[in-house]
Amino acid sequence: MLNAYLPNFENAPPEALDLWAWYHLVCSFGCVLWILAYICFLRKGFRDKAPAVPAIAMCLNFGWESMYLILPNFNTLWPALNMGWLLLDCLLVWQLWTYGAAMQKNYWLRKWFRVWVPAAIVIGIAGQLTFVITFQDRLALIDAFFINLVMSVLFIWAFFQREDGRGLSVAGAWLKMLGTLGTAIGAHVFLPLMNPHIEHWAFLTFLCVTILVLDLVYLYLLHFRMKQTPAPTTEVSIAPLEAAG
Repeated sequence: MLNAYLPNFENAPPEALDLWAWYHLVCSFGCVLWILAYICFLRKGFRDKAPAVPAIAMCLNFGWESMYLILPNFNTLWPALNMGWLLLDCLLVWQLWTYGAAMQKNYWLRKWFRVWVPAAIVIGIAGQLTFVITFQDRLALIDAFFINLVMSVLFIWAFFQREDGRGLSVAGAWLKMLGTLGTAIGAHVFLPLMNPHIEHWAFLTFLCVTILVLDLVYLYLLHFRMKQTPAPTTEVSIAPLEAAG
């Protein structure tokens, strides 16, 4: 019954569904970069024993990938890539579940952490699904870029909250930005082709440009902190030399 309300690809022009068109290939390459970003997030998170992705962003992201499993699609590649995201996201959620409570500075957020995180995931799935149905968001891409924007904002927030930089991956930040850039370029071509009834895509452009600006700011902050952090030095005691002298 739910399928009757989900956006499908009826009346979409053939060129919009050509998976080997350059714009789909650029978008797919961006998706691969996102998988690499997840791997970098995981590596940094396990090394620092800290959640690599801010809690709300993680809940929304996991919800999107769970929802994507039931959405109609015109190819098999993107659902396969989504399965890769989802499997890696399960590990990221495990990181959040294991290390996240201790990272909460507010007492109540820390105390009720294992209540509000599952609730946020469920609410996120319901909210995103109703958004996709209401606005017939094919492939849930407008929804995806909106979540991406939230993630970009929260990464900057996490930077100022985590003065020691625990769990914040520089490589993951670069791959997130480049992966988003690839999907944004592709989406600006094939979404208008898939949806010829929509004349203007100003909101999509706003989302993508804002994400890019925020990601550049975040990268600047990460690299600035790295430059300000003194490199460890090896001190050599001269006492034995003085004694010998």
